[in-house]
Amino acid sequence: MSLIQQALRLAAKGFHVFPCEPNGKLPVIKDFPNRATRDPEQITKWFEGRDFNIGVSTSSFGDGQALVVVDVDNKNGKEGDAQLLSLELEGFELPASLEQSTPSGGRHIVYVAEQALKQGVNVLGDGLDIRSRGGYIVGPGSTIDGKAYYQIDGRGQIVSAPDWLVDRLGVDVRPAASSVEPLAGVDPDRARGRALDFLKIAPHA
Repeated sequence: MSLIQQALRLAAKGFHVFPCEPNGKLPVIKDFPNRATRDPEQITKWFEGRDFNIGVSTSSFGDGQALVVVDVDNKNGKEGDAQLLSLELEGFELPASLEQSTPSGGRHIVYVAEQALKQGVNVLGDGLDIRSRGGYIVGPGSTIDGKAYYQIDGRGQIVSAPDWLVDRLGVDVRPAASSVEPLAGVDPDRARGRALDFLKIAPHA
């Protein structure tokens, strides 16, 4: 399966995709969390005739949901799988879900959540990173130095992130925009003018 076919296939399953550099992980577009898409026309424009790898945004999934990916790292002294076992022994088990292998010997365990969660490095322990709001993973079919990302057989069904994981990570809430609605009975232009006049004579703080 070609990379463009794989990108279109992922989009049809609900994943928001974008192009990454050939043989690498870096996005080749700006603002990928907002520009990643499921639109076949845009995906075709990006990937047709190119050897881009596939980026999968974790900020969005389907219509209004998000992804939470546990990135299990087993290189450079990190033992993510051992940390997963420790979590299970403490009663924090990760249910089977969609998984993919990575060229470095790690794996991605992919969950869906109602909202994007906080992400970070070593969040659940050494070698267990989280990708969610503002993040991404490299998708299956992509290759780095001849080694491919591929889906692990038998775990093709994506499931919801467990409650304990959602509770531990917390929803990544961005500050809401300030309300611009004036208070009842207040002339906003007059109030603004009075405030500016006051600031001109107010003592220095």
